[in-house]
Amino acid sequence: VSAATAAGSGPNATVNATTLVAVPTGGVTFTQNSSSTIQTSNSSVFLAWSAPAVGQQNGDLTQYVVTYFYNDARLSPAVGGNGTVNVTAAASATAGANVTITGLVSYATYTFSLVPENAAGLGTAASVIQVLTAETPATGAPQGLRLVSTSSSCLLTGPCNSSLTIAFNNTDPLEQNGEVTGFNITYVPSSGQTGYLAGDAATLSQTLTTSRSSSGYEVVVPTALTLQPNILYDVTVAMIGQAGTGTASSVVQMRSGEATPTAA
Repeated sequence: VSAATAAGSGPNATVNATTLVAVPTGGVTFTQNSSSTIQTSNSSVFLAWSAPAVGQQNGDLTQYVVTYFYNDARLSPAVGGNGTVNVTAAASATAGANVTITGLVSYATYTFSLVPENAAGLGTAASVIQVLTAETPATGAPQGLRLVSTSSSCLLTGPCNSSLTIAFNNTDPLEQNGEVTGFNITYVPSSGQTGYLAGDAATLSQTLTTSRSSSGYEVVVPTALTLQPNILYDVTVAMIGQAGTGTASSVVQMRSGEATPTAA
C-alpha cells in the first residue's frame, strides 16, 4: 500500500492479511479401497484415511468426527454398538489419521461416517463406508430340542435297529454371530444304560439348507437305522458356522423305539 499526491507516490507499506477460517469443504479418502480390505475382528473395525485436499481444508484441521451406527437389516431389533469418536488431526495438513472402533457386534453391518473439523466447525462433506464385522462361533444354542418319533426294524436273523426323529428351532439370530451352515447333533447313551453297542454314540455333523432367518428343523438321527432299540439317549444340538461350532443346547433325553421281529 502506498500514498500518492500530485507530486508522486510515497513509499510502499506491506500489510499482511489472513482470510477468516471457513468450515472444511473437502472430505477424506479411506485408504482401504473397499470394505473387504478394512481390518476387522468380530467386535472391532480399524479405519484409516488421508486428509482432505489442502485447498479444501479452509483452516487448520483440529479433529475428525467418526460416527458409526448399526445398519444390519438381517437382524431385528437393532442392537447396541452405535457411537461417535473424535480423532485428533495431525499437525501436518497432508497427514491422515486412523482409529480402531471397538465394542461392535459380531457379523453385523455398520455404517461409518467421517467428517473433518476446524476452528470454524464441522465440514460439509461426509465420507461414508459400510463394513461387515467378522464371524465368531455362535454364543446361543438351538432351542426347543424335542423328540418327534422313532423308527425301528428287526430281523429274526439279524440285529434290531432304531433311529430318532428330532426337531429343534434355530439359534436366536442375535446370537448366531455368522452364517448358519449346519448343526452338530450329539447322541450318547445316558448314564447307567445297558444293552447298547460300544460304538453306539456319535456326533453327527448335519449340513442343512438354512439361513439366519430359518426357524425350525426336523432331522432323523442317525440317517440310517443304527441305534439300539429301547435305549435312553442324551441328545444335544449346536449350530455350525464358518467360524466354527457354537454353544450346545441343554441335554434332552430321548428313548429309541422298541423293535418287534417282522421278518424271517
